[in-house]
Amino acid sequence: MVLPKRPPNPAETPADWTEIGQQAVAIAYEMRNPLSVVLNGLSLCQDTPMSERARSRLGLALEGAQQLQHMIDDLLEFARYREQPELRWSELDLAGLITESIDLVSQSCGSTNRCIILKSVLPKVWIQGDADRLKRVFLNLFTYVQEAVPSDQTIRCQVAPAPSTGQVWVQIHARKTPVSPHRLQQLLQHTETAKSDRIDIRLLAAQQIIEAHSGQFYLQSCPIRGTTASIQLPIC
Repeated sequence: MVLPKRPPNPAETPADWTEIGQQAVAIAYEMRNPLSVVLNGLSLCQDTPMSERARSRLGLALEGAQQLQHMIDDLLEFARYREQPELRWSELDLAGLITESIDLVSQSCGSTNRCIILKSVLPKVWIQGDADRLKRVFLNLFTYVQEAVPSDQTIRCQVAPAPSTGQVWVQIHARKTPVSPHRLQQLLQHTETAKSDRIDIRLLAAQQIIEAHSGQFYLQSCPIRGTTASIQLPIC
C-alpha cells in the first residue's frame, strides 16, 4: 500500500495548528525539567548495590524514562516544523547528506550489529534544500527502521532516478514485520493512536519537511517485501 502526499483538510486552519503547536510546546517544556530530575536520579541509582531483580526493574524504569524523553523531543520538533519556519536553501550532495545521517544514527544508537548500506545508481546527485532539516528526515526514518527490525538485520538505502524527469528517489528498506493497511493510514494522517505515538510524530515530521521541499513521501508495506520508506525530491 502506498500513501501519497497528504491532501489538505478543509477543517484545519493555520490558526488551529498554531494553537496546538503552542500548547504542545508548553506541555513538553513543563515535562522536561521534572523528567530530567527523574533520569538523573535513576542513573545515579545504577551505582548502588542491589539485587539482580531490583537492577532489572531499574533498567526498565530508566529505559521508559529515556523513551519519554525522546517523545518530548520529537513533540517539540514536530511542533516547530508545523510552524513552517523559513528554510535555509543551499546546494546539497544528496549521497553525502545521507552518509552523514547514517554516521549520526550509528553513533546515537551505539549499535555495531545493525548495518545500513547506502547504494547509489547515480554518480552524483545535487539537490536544493535545507541541510539540517533534510538530515533530520533521514535521522527520523533510519531510527524508525532500526527500532523496528532485529539488531542483526541489514537496512538498505538506495538512491535512484525517479520516473518523473528531474526527480530522484531515496528508498529505505528493511524486511520487517509488515504494517497493517489500517496502521499505514494512521501513520500519515492526523488520527489519534493508542500506541507508537513517537513513530507517528517522526513520520509526520519527515513528511512535513519533504513537502516543504516540493517532494513527496511514501510508505509501503507488504508481507513479502517488508516495509519501505520512499522520498521523491527534485534535483538541481
